[in-house]
Amino acid sequence: MISAGHLIHDIVIQYKAPASPTKNGIGEDDYAWTTFRSTRGRIRAIRGKEQVSADAQESQVETEIQIRYSAGITAGMRVLHGTTYYDVRTVINKDEADRELLLGCTRGNSLG
Repeated sequence: MISAGHLIHDIVIQYKAPASPTKNGIGEDDYAWTTFRSTRGRIRAIRGKEQVSADAQESQVETEIQIRYSAGITAGMRVLHGTTYYDVRTVINKDEADRELLLGCTRGNSLG
């Protein structure tokens, strides 16, 4: 079980919602990030890597965000902490007990 003292970060979980019924200039649907819920969590960087791509150096940080259980959180959402975005790649219901979620994230791209 998560101790309240471990949940030290204020975070906002967001999902992509259609912004309008029309297409954007390149024929894709317009989307806007919308708040799913605000909560507290624990953000931990797990590992990072840097690579050179198209003459630019890129870094990628794999991060785990621990929160209390909340139904409806899925891969493809994102987490906002301050001005930093974390793209949710995996959602694990720890011990399948509906008490705690572990969100496997990468920091940065905000999935568009």
